[in-house]
Amino acid sequence: MADSTSLDAGRSSDLRLDRAAASADAARPPLPASAAAQRAALEALFGTHATKLKAYYRRSGVGDAQAEDLTQEAFARALRALGQFRGGSKLSTWLWTIAQNLLLEYRRKRTLEVAEHDGEPVDVDSLTLPHDPHLMDRNDCIRRGFAAFSKDHPERAQVIFMAMVEEFTREELADFLGRSTHAATEYLSQCKARFKGYIHHCHED
Repeated sequence: MADSTSLDAGRSSDLRLDRAAASADAARPPLPASAAAQRAALEALFGTHATKLKAYYRRSGVGDAQAEDLTQEAFARALRALGQFRGGSKLSTWLWTIAQNLLLEYRRKRTLEVAEHDGEPVDVDSLTLPHDPHLMDRNDCIRRGFAAFSKDHPERAQVIFMAMVEEFTREELADFLGRSTHAATEYLSQCKARFKGYIHHCHED
């Protein structure tokens, strides 16, 4: 049985979503049947994806309270922008994209806050450790390879980035792609295999 703290947290989250929905409704004319169905589907996603999004933000280095705020904001933005959803992907995939963009905004804001701390510019060199020039050249080669890969295969590059950098779980990746976990894992393997062709020379001495 859930304890009172968990129930209170659930009610609090539901209340915040209700407020976000009310705010979005205030600026929107009555929805047609199809849009109303999308709205209902998005609200249903809150029950299944709120915990997933919060875990994603926490895993990305965001504090617990801020992760909760970002999760609420992701759903609020999705509600406000629901009229822009054209059905070209699963609604959950669209929601994940909003969540990713929100994290990027948060990181950019945090970077600016650090840079402007006490009005003094940050000495980037003081934040880096001594490095091996050969390793640096190799990493630069890999970055250039990934840039070229991203240009040729943007969707595959995004999947690799989500799995390797943002540390999406296989279940989250499957949810984003709209595939089964097995199919998503196989697709990721195919993406990695294709990417190797862009960086094989980076490992040559």
